[in-house]
Amino acid sequence: MPMQPIACDSPAAVARVVALAMMADASFHPCEVDALERVQAWRDMGLSRPQFLAVASRAFEEQMQSMRRHDRARLLDDAALDQALDAVTEPALRQLAYRLVVEVLPADGRLGAAEMAVLQRLLDRWQLADAALAHALV
Repeated sequence: MPMQPIACDSPAAVARVVALAMMADASFHPCEVDALERVQAWRDMGLSRPQFLAVASRAFEEQMQSMRRHDRARLLDDAALDQALDAVTEPALRQLAYRLVVEVLPADGRLGAAEMAVLQRLLDRWQLADAALAHALV
């Protein structure tokens, strides 16, 4: 199943980036969703919690099917992540997505190599400046 088309710079496009980042360690932890709740991510993204979870569920399903179809060992496909990143073009939305990813990934108590790779991919693909990174971490 190919990734479902999502309008560029839409709330769902930002949500897909966050959801795919959450899959970097091949699991979805309830504490990660709780972390999004704590920082009022739904409001910032312009979605309700159920809408975000629907986007995340669809992204997870797409990645599982792709993993089986291509006999990959990893859940998250780089091409899918790049496609999701390319759907967010507005600098403010990119900073929002990055801030939420930075907030959510360590919520399960650790930040693994796959999660660090996703953070680096966001920085590289979006060419985020050090100032944007520092702002996201505050």
